[in-house]
Amino acid sequence: MQIETLHKKIGDWLSDSRKESDTVLSSRIRLARNLDRKPFCHWASSSQRKEIYNELVGALKSSDFCSKGMLFLRIDELPKVDRMLLVERYLISIEHSHGKVYSGLAFSEGEIISLMINEEDHLRMQVLYPYLRLHEAFGLSQELEMSVSKKVKFAANREFGFLTSCPTNVGTGLRASVMVHLPALVIDGQIGQILQAVNKLGLAVRGIFGEGTQSIGSIFQISNQVTLGKTEEEIIIDVEKMVKEVTGYEQKAREKIVKSRKIEIEDKIGRAYGVFTNAKVLSSKETIDLLSILKLGIDLGLLRSGKITDDKINAARIQTQPAHLQKFAGKELTYPERDAYRAKVLKDIFSRKRGK
Repeated sequence: MQIETLHKKIGDWLSDSRKESDTVLSSRIRLARNLDRKPFCHWASSSQRKEIYNELVGALKSSDFCSKGMLFLRIDELPKVDRMLLVERYLISIEHSHGKVYSGLAFSEGEIISLMINEEDHLRMQVLYPYLRLHEAFGLSQELEMSVSKKVKFAANREFGFLTSCPTNVGTGLRASVMVHLPALVIDGQIGQILQAVNKLGLAVRGIFGEGTQSIGSIFQISNQVTLGKTEEEIIIDVEKMVKEVTGYEQKAREKIVKSRKIEIEDKIGRAYGVFTNAKVLSSKETIDLLSILKLGIDLGLLRSGKITDDKINAARIQTQPAHLQKFAGKELTYPERDAYRAKVLKDIFSRKRGK
């Protein structure tokens, strides 16, 4: 496994052949941990960050869980395009892509597991699964944490739990998030009301790349905000319950728009298909928005073209982002060049045989 060929495939969390849901795309568990008696990343000097980095990399490489099949990278030594590639693949955060000194990443072959070193916290362990599998993802994250904790001691307090750089993560240090596709609620104008209700109930709704980002393509991330005062199990149950409620509203909205606005929806789907098969230039936002409409068409049974399938839509959503395009092209591209090359890459993706 090498970063130079990473752009040519998509992670296992997106390429799963079982279709369990039309609305839930993925589940993520992230645990924030810090080494005991070490300064938090924002306060650490370069030499302290180096010490933290070396201790964690040594612990990870010698642990039973991470000793095989993991790729280790120094983020601060990577060119900008490779750092952005890792963001586009949900392996690192936008903040981590800034490449502060002695920042690192380790991730598994199928990209189910990723570990950020010296981001906001010393170690952030992420497990990413397709569909609504928070409990399964948490189980794997626990195995991972137990393996690493045999090698290092994490900072914790009897009263407060795990100690983290940001107070909002103190306690369990757990973020449970689910990525959902809600196009019917967007089309029907209900999305603002639904998301406002989610926020009032203590959960967070963010964009496609998490905190600080906007939703595009009708894709949202629903996650917990509270990490202190609840157990991991309680947090996961709360998030799952809300996701099921929100996706239930989405299903009702889909039934409604098919019944009352079917011609309009079919027209949107047909126009999106026509753009992808004929366009010479496509922006990133337009592409994601049109892919959302095509996926809705598949889910509603209104798009039956064998050329456009869920797996190809997933590939297109990842592989037409700016860094991926530049890796495919083998050079830096200007904005106009990216938009032209994106249209070409989309034609290539949708002309592939299924599963390729």
